[in-house]
Amino acid sequence: MGYKLYWNKARRILDLLEQAFLCYELNEYTTSLKPNTTAVPKIYAEDPGLTYAVSRANQQDVGKRLETAVYLELRRRQSGKRTDSITSLTLPTARQEKS
Repeated sequence: MGYKLYWNKARRILDLLEQAFLCYELNEYTTSLKPNTTAVPKIYAEDPGLTYAVSRANQQDVGKRLETAVYLELRRRQSGKRTDSITSLTLPTARQEKS
């Protein structure tokens, strides 16, 4: 699209959005002791309407909106408990298992 993206600036903006409780970053579940993973964290908006407002007009991804609603409900139920108790888990597909 012709826009330059500076990763440090994008990271700073994401951190500010998290501090304002407008979005949450969710890391993938791992039992590894190694702190750095190659998995890309998921970002969830606090208000599902916020995501809908900034997405393209023709994008009606009901699955992502449902996933966000489930995450927000889990977050609400976990309030006051351990903060890292909600994680993302990606199960291997049949194609990945054969490799």
